[in-house]
Amino acid sequence: MRGITRDTVVELTDRKFLWIFGAITVITAVVIFLVSRAQISIAMQSGGGFAEEDMASMAGSVLLNAFDYFITVLVFLVVMASAGLIPAALEKGRADFYIAKPVSRRSLLLGKFLGIWLVYGAALSVCSLFVWAVGGLAFGDFDPGALWLLALGLVALFIWLSVTVFVGVWTGSTAMAMMSAIILWVVQTILGHRDWITILTDSKLAVTLNNWLYYIVPKPSAIADMAITLAQGRAIHDWLPLWSSVLFSAVVLGLTVAVFKRKDY
Repeated sequence: MRGITRDTVVELTDRKFLWIFGAITVITAVVIFLVSRAQISIAMQSGGGFAEEDMASMAGSVLLNAFDYFITVLVFLVVMASAGLIPAALEKGRADFYIAKPVSRRSLLLGKFLGIWLVYGAALSVCSLFVWAVGGLAFGDFDPGALWLLALGLVALFIWLSVTVFVGVWTGSTAMAMMSAIILWVVQTILGHRDWITILTDSKLAVTLNNWLYYIVPKPSAIADMAITLAQGRAIHDWLPLWSSVLFSAVVLGLTVAVFKRKDY
């Protein structure tokens, strides 16, 4: 496991993606700092026209929205950046190197999956915590609730990776792995508006099928909405998007292992 994780770290640094993560992090931090300066300037020019509570509420909203957008962008980049790792590892010749190791195929695959999630998740976490710290210093508000966005962002990353790894093992294609993430995003977005189906059609079959698909297909966007709710200190009344998505990922990983065991390299 440590060797596979170390290989993933080397792949991350060799492919220069850390530079991209760093550039986006610095740009976001600078934007947050400039917004904080502009907010202070507006407050001073208003001559006390803004109440202190209004300023604090505005600052919290700006930070949450910026942090949420930043994590969403990074998760997307990680999914795209890591989509080709499994197909590349299973290319003819290179696959023999991995399979020849004295470990089971299940341990090899799950070790590679966890290595990708841990390494890229760690890079995402470091960048996110830096932005959070800059925002806290700029606005004078280190809101721990915002860290819910990071925590559930890592859960969402786990879900996305389970899909791209499955497609990567199944097809051996980086392009297909990337497309699977895009298709999943489109499908879960459509299913998120399932009430429209009941309005647009009287077909019980269509409504039933839509409801079943909603429960089966993972819901990263709904998880992101839950993160915002938790970050704002509000209660969650429906945990279905989270536990059903995690369950989906567990099932998909099991299928991935089964496919990998049957593959002839």
